[in-house]
Amino acid sequence: NFIPVTLVSGGDGYVLRVLDGDDPTGAPLELPWPAERDAQALQARVGERLILGLRPEHFVEDETRMETSFDGTRLEVMATVVEPTGADILLQATLGETEATMRLGPKSRVAAGERVALRVDMSRAVLFEATSQRRVA
Repeated sequence: NFIPVTLVSGGDGYVLRVLDGDDPTGAPLELPWPAERDAQALQARVGERLILGLRPEHFVEDETRMETSFDGTRLEVMATVVEPTGADILLQATLGETEATMRLGPKSRVAAGERVALRVDMSRAVLFEATSQRRVA
């Protein structure tokens, strides 16, 4: 998943701002960037449009704890497509202007048109320059 974001300063670190297309008020979806990751490389990029890279397996349902001590960032999405594959379920949902794919466990009971609470493991996220597609962090 390649999601356009804007890098902003937020409290003790940085936040990736994604326009939440599901919210009629236009309230931004904000994903905090892990403080321990490449803080110096991001300093000069505040206000810049970047591309956030997240793999489908970086998402888990909210009631499922992640395998590491990192709990992940909570977000709620509207499932647009739910595709059982046997070993897991591929869920598609809109994040900003992007149709993103998330991989859930085979016991998930999500249906298309339902809202689902997820956690995203931002410690595994990657940032790219929007124009050159070079990795930033």
